[in-house]
Amino acid sequence: KFVSEGVSIYYYVVEWEAGDLSWADFRGKVLGPTDPADAPADSLRGLIASKWEDLGLKAACNTGDNGVHASASPFEALAERMNWLGYRVERDQFGKILLKAGVALGTIKEWSVDPQ
Repeated sequence: KFVSEGVSIYYYVVEWEAGDLSWADFRGKVLGPTDPADAPADSLRGLIASKWEDLGLKAACNTGDNGVHASASPFEALAERMNWLGYRVERDQFGKILLKAGVALGTIKEWSVDPQ
């Protein structure tokens, strides 16, 4: 449904200092809960849920179509950048960290295969 004719996906790749914002707070506070009905008004999902018509969405947000996706972890983010955006491990910030830590390039690629 996200790649059908006549639909669009806008994406952003965001970075921040881990000491300034944890991954859990990024997902929980900045994005908001998966169910937009539970999202604080100042979270991205809360804002999208309250302004869905102004944003040109066809329907109000719900748990399945909540307006915004964020990877569940730094590794999932790397895998999604590789699979969706064609990023190369050795040029990705997190990929470089994994390689420097001794994780083999082949292992990272194997772990990053999209099962769909």
